[in-house]
Amino acid sequence: MLSLLYVTCPTLEEGRHIVTILLSERLIVCANIIPTVFSLYQWEGSIQEGKEAILLIKTAVDLVASVSSRIKALHSYTCPLILVIAADATNPAIDAWLKESIHKEHTTVDET
Repeated sequence: MLSLLYVTCPTLEEGRHIVTILLSERLIVCANIIPTVFSLYQWEGSIQEGKEAILLIKTAVDLVASVSSRIKALHSYTCPLILVIAADATNPAIDAWLKESIHKEHTTVDET
């Protein structure tokens, strides 16, 4: 089954770098990059603001821990946001794409 990871990055370039590595390692099947959003957030006791990129990363449920670990290793933020959203259902074609696209050593995709 598919999981969606919502990740913010400081730049489009960093996001593209992370996604390219995850794809080349066959840990994910796809990612959409929203190049620029304006973010406001609490950090170290004060309100911060700035531009970020958003990554919407698709992977298998049982690869979420590996993908999250890899993102943390590649990310420039001390504490990167990695929000995981598990899909209750997808269409069978998406499940088949997921199964054939990810690295066989990493996971077995639930076919139910």
